[in-house]
Amino acid sequence: MYTIKQVSELTGISGYTLRYYDKEGLFPDLGRDDGNRRVFSDEDLKSVRTIQTLREMGLPIARIRAFVEAGRGGRALERRGAIIAEQMERAKSELEDMKKKITMLSRAAAYYKEELSKSGARGASTMAA
Repeated sequence: MYTIKQVSELTGISGYTLRYYDKEGLFPDLGRDDGNRRVFSDEDLKSVRTIQTLREMGLPIARIRAFVEAGRGGRALERRGAIIAEQMERAKSELEDMKKKITMLSRAAAYYKEELSKSGARGASTMAA
């Protein structure tokens, strides 16, 4: 069994964040010791690492909660796979949006570079003022 401090040291996730995850229902089977402090089993530690990975993949807490709940009962692999596939589609969409922004920024940067080269010394003196 691990304390929050130990789990924090092992994973790099703050105790505050671990408590928040627990409050959000991400550790439905988390135990408590005689002093009512949270204690993590090896299985709970695996769950923490899974949650950490899901966060790195960009899943919001609500979708992680759905992922945790999907692991209970039948069709867990199917339901969890659907959540991951949905997130992958979101990430692809975000990537396309970012590509559009980069294209726009590149055009703007090229425009200003061209305008600066056209203005020559006049632009340099204007910038110095």
